[in-house]
Amino acid sequence: MVPTAVAAVALVVIGAVVFMITRNGATAVPVAADTPSVISSQPSAEPGPSDPASTPPDADTAFTCWNGKTADTLEACGRATGIEGLKHIYPSLVTQWDRCEYVDYRPTTATYDCQFDEGVIRYRYWKDAGEAKKHYTTKYAKADKTEFVLDGQSMGTLYRATARDKSGVFTMTAWWGDGHYSLSVDAPSRAAQETLWATVGFRAVADLNGYPANETPREAVRS
Repeated sequence: MVPTAVAAVALVVIGAVVFMITRNGATAVPVAADTPSVISSQPSAEPGPSDPASTPPDADTAFTCWNGKTADTLEACGRATGIEGLKHIYPSLVTQWDRCEYVDYRPTTATYDCQFDEGVIRYRYWKDAGEAKKHYTTKYAKADKTEFVLDGQSMGTLYRATARDKSGVFTMTAWWGDGHYSLSVDAPSRAAQETLWATVGFRAVADLNGYPANETPREAVRS
């Protein structure tokens, strides 16, 4: 009878301990070691591998286009157009900017006239190459015509008037870029004209549409 009584007492003591532990908010069931805890399931403040914020910029982009956009090929950049395009294909327009003003000669062109003591430099983009051809072949019907060469390549036509026009100036125009670009210099003397012509900068032929993303655009060599 004594062992039985002892066992009964032991069961009572164990039951009381379990009751007290449960009352204190604990649990009598053991927790598995691989069960995620509340802390470990909280989102991290650091971006994970799939977080867009941690994705580096596209390092495969090969070219910076004339308008500042990026592209995998120069063909994707397209031809430089409008006023923004003029600033790219004529680096000298940027440096001479404070002397220049937009002139609305016709709705199909973007034109900046830059005023100097020696005369005027006219930077121009033509939306319609056919319209440009008609204008220059008429204007320079009796002028001297030579190839306009940049970086050893024939890019268009260089016109030089042999006499002053009605306003008393000598005119000359480089018409190039598949007929969409032109650069004119008007001055009262040949010497003044040559002085202004020497200040004009043209974009390198290879960089007309854009240039390698890790480089800077170059200037062309005139012949």
